[in-house]
Amino acid sequence: MVPKGLKPLPSPPGARFYIGHYGLFVDKPQETLTKWAQELNSEIYSIKMGRLNVIILNTDKIVGELLQKRGAIYSSRLDSEYLSRYLFRGAEVGNCPYNDYYKKLRAITVGNYTPQQIEKHSSLIDKVTKEMLSEIIYVSTVSSNSSLSNPESIKPHPYIRRTTLNIILTVVAGVNTTSINDPLFKRLNKWVDGITDIFSPVNNKLDYFPILKYHPGNKMKKLLETKLILCLVNFWKILNREKIKIHAL
Repeated sequence: MVPKGLKPLPSPPGARFYIGHYGLFVDKPQETLTKWAQELNSEIYSIKMGRLNVIILNTDKIVGELLQKRGAIYSSRLDSEYLSRYLFRGAEVGNCPYNDYYKKLRAITVGNYTPQQIEKHSSLIDKVTKEMLSEIIYVSTVSSNSSLSNPESIKPHPYIRRTTLNIILTVVAGVNTTSINDPLFKRLNKWVDGITDIFSPVNNKLDYFPILKYHPGNKMKKLLETKLILCLVNFWKILNREKIKIHAL
């Protein structure tokens, strides 16, 4: 329902009864969302995902306006059947709705990540960020016989992910990867893909179609638990193979 006096947001064609736009997503949903944004020529539009209306924000301006300036209104999280009840059993912070429980969890989390603790790793963050930029410049120019004025376009995603993983690995285990071709990075990158797939909004079928929780034998819950367990097992296999020991922070 659109509140009286407001115009409905633009929405891409092709929505089907009950499932909405859900069936129109393929392997790379971000490409589909980008395509719809270009076709609708709008900073903001809506799609139907089962029982939910999902609002898509397309520019940094509209994101800043709604999620930063008006974050107290628009930055809460859905009380997710998929994440809260099935994966985390209610014990999670990042996807918890704004409520008293969230305030308690946030107080604990903030207490563990003070500015002083973050500051002591600032030199590490600067170092690996500079290494990432140097690697991107090298790959897009020197290694491809291009120039700084006309570099070859590359996908920055693996470089950004390696930088993030290097910060985490250095802080918790004292190791790091040397490039996106490093065998350790390739294994961890594949593992992160698996985790990302579990948390992908496209896979939140229980939130879009609550009727699935009544599936005989509760197979949906078992499938999610199996995926999460396999991801954790694969992570420990990587640590054991590389002889990586996690130490206390």
